[in-house]
Amino acid sequence: MEKQSRPWSRFFRRYKRVILGTTTFVLFVLVWEAVGRTKLIPPIFISRPSIILQVMVRELIRGKLLFHMTTSLLELTWGYLISIVIGVPLGLLMGRYRKIEFSLDPFTMLLYSTPIIALYPLIIIWAGIGKTSIVIITLLFAVFPIIVNTFTGVQSVDPSLIRAARSFGAREGQIFYKIVLPAAIPIVIAGLRLGLGRALIGVVIGEMFGGTAGLGYLIAYSGAFFKTANLFASLLIVVLMGIVFTQALKKVEETVSRHRYGGG
Repeated sequence: MEKQSRPWSRFFRRYKRVILGTTTFVLFVLVWEAVGRTKLIPPIFISRPSIILQVMVRELIRGKLLFHMTTSLLELTWGYLISIVIGVPLGLLMGRYRKIEFSLDPFTMLLYSTPIIALYPLIIIWAGIGKTSIVIITLLFAVFPIIVNTFTGVQSVDPSLIRAARSFGAREGQIFYKIVLPAAIPIVIAGLRLGLGRALIGVVIGEMFGGTAGLGYLIAYSGAFFKTANLFASLLIVVLMGIVFTQALKKVEETVSRHRYGGG
């Protein structure tokens, strides 16, 4: 009997996190469905997982949900890519050169500490309601975690490596590309992962308050007309997008770390 239980014990230990997480999630959904069917809470407040799934499939087939997903993805892509193009070079330069750090640090800290959503009315005045203002708010949400993490990655490089390279006659460009950049990459990628999560928040907030399409707009619209199932369906799509994108970047981060430390 003991020998028969060992394979299961090994399997459980190996996949304990997945098993426990999946079991808890399934139980949560079942309890939610049961509570919804008893109608102890009015459907207008909570809906049910089965109805939410039906609504999601129906709206996907009709193409409405796909249209809003595509709109959000395009705005997310533009805002996030621009934040990378701005944030990574700025973080690298600020981390490597003290004069640039001292010049830009007040602006970076000021905007990083400011609740970005408070700037949204001003952005709408400048850029108007629509995609441009949503891309800008997405950029502002994402760029500062990227700058700060990239700066931290450069600052964390072992100074003795730089001194050793200089003693062998390495030029500044060689030090930057062969020592500083490779050492900082894991922390830079971690910053990109944080920035992606905040970019998704920026897209949803921007669409809720100033969008004419997108998942955030659909969430706000469904809430305004008490379409709870539609609201949850849109929210579930946003959650799934966040999970897929952040996990993809996490895999990139793990791959880079393995290669960095000789594991791949």
